[in-house]
Amino acid sequence: MNRKRRCFFMLLHIGNDVMIPLSDIVLILDVNTCVKNKANQAFIEKAMAEAGQRGETDPGCKSLVVLKSGGRTVLHCSPISSTTLKKRAENYLSDYTLA
Repeated sequence: MNRKRRCFFMLLHIGNDVMIPLSDIVLILDVNTCVKNKANQAFIEKAMAEAGQRGETDPGCKSLVVLKSGGRTVLHCSPISSTTLKKRAENYLSDYTLA
């Protein structure tokens, strides 16, 4: 019998021992691609200022995960590629249903 498992709170592991709720993710940006665009750079700078974060991303950062948590924007730097994070999220969502 092929049953879908139920889950009400899904977490996505984004590397560096950090797990975040899938429901809080707004977008996942590839660092190499997004820094080439001025609009993306402005968004990242504004989000970092809003979150009280400063400076550049970590040298090992491959993707930025943007969250809305508690009414504010939060950025997480991930050493995992945006493509891999997307696949993980899609796999979690296809394996589990909210019912």
